[in-house]
Amino acid sequence: MTSYPWQLEELSFSHQEVRANPTHDPKQDQKGSPFHIEANELTINDRKNAIAVQVSIKVDETHDSNAAYFVVLTAFAVLLTDQEMTEQLRHQGLSTGLNILIGAMRERLATLTARGPWGVSLLGPIPMAMVKPSAPTAP
Repeated sequence: MTSYPWQLEELSFSHQEVRANPTHDPKQDQKGSPFHIEANELTINDRKNAIAVQVSIKVDETHDSNAAYFVVLTAFAVLLTDQEMTEQLRHQGLSTGLNILIGAMRERLATLTARGPWGVSLLGPIPMAMVKPSAPTAP
C-alpha cells in the first residue's frame, strides 16, 4: 500500500471574529445563515513541492440580518509532497487543503460560539463545488 502523497506542514488562523447579533430573533426560521466563502491558492517562492491554501468564511449583515452571529474566519494551510508536482497532484493537494481547513474552521466556529448568547453555531456541510480556489497569488 502506498502512502498518501500530502503531509500537513502548517495550519493557522489569521483572522477570527465572532460577534453576537443583538437583534437576532431565535423564533424566526432557522435553516442556517447564508455565508460567503472564498478560497485562494497561494504561491510559496522556491517551494515547488508545497501547496498553500487560504479559506475565508463570512456571515455579516449583508448576508443575513437575523444571523445569530456575524462571523469572519480565515485559515491558512501549507501541504507538502515528496512527489514530482503534476497538475493532477496539485489539484489533489488543493482539495485536501480545502477539506482540512473547512473542517478546522467548523470546529473553531463551534468553540468560539459555545458560550455565546445564542448557543453553538455550527458550520453545515459545504459542497466542494461551491469552493473554487482563485489562481495562485503571493501570500
